Amino acid sequence: MARAGAFVSPGTSATKPGTLTINNNTLTFNSDATYKCALDRTSLKATQVVAKGVTINSAQFTFADLGTGTLTAGTVLTVINNTATTPIAGTFSNLANGLVFASNGNNFQVSYTGGTGNDLTLTVVP
Repeated sequence: MARAGAFVSPGTSATKPGTLTINNNTLTFNSDATYKCALDRTSLKATQVVAKGVTINSAQFTFADLGTGTLTAGTVLTVINNTATTPIAGTFSNLANGLVFASNGNNFQVSYTGGTGNDLTLTVVP
């Protein structure tokens, strides 16, 4: 019997991104897990996980871009705020470092060394 993997989707619904804070433990995304990230363009708020240490073992990343309008180039969305001094270990299998992907009329560039140098950020690029 196949088991479905876990998913993380902070917020009150698929259209209301929120923040999940993990205070004492490292967050690990295993290969059967999915991080469901959402961006609400009206409030310019994105789903965010805050954790002291993050390990990603080839899990999946999904992005729901809600609303319309073009975002300003240079806008940075921190989707994983890693409060540990060590960098994020690993990457999402479908979200390589440096990747630029298009969504709803904007281009987002992925960085696993964004923010304070060890966060996962999506930056709006031309």
